[in-house]
Amino acid sequence: MRWVFWIIIGLIAILAANFAVWNGALVAFDLWPLPFAFELPAFLAVLAPLGIGLFAGWVGCWLAHLPARQARRRLAKQNQTLETELSRVRDTAEPGRSLVA
Repeated sequence: MRWVFWIIIGLIAILAANFAVWNGALVAFDLWPLPFAFELPAFLAVLAPLGIGLFAGWVGCWLAHLPARQARRRLAKQNQTLETELSRVRDTAEPGRSLVA
């Protein structure tokens, strides 16, 4: 199933490269209220905001799942503590005696 992921990534890379080759003309980029104006390739004017938006979405999802990851770590630590305590109790119990009351 991992190979499907890489095939899709390869196709997206080919499409992005094709887009960049065919849209290499310079466009004027003006930041209207500011006195800045410059020219950049058309593909950069399209793909850069797309990449920034994807990165911002990834960061947003990562931050949204932060409490769940913290809870998972806390529960894993608690689970390890309880397993250690259980093994200690089993080791100190008398042979043949049930631990269940």
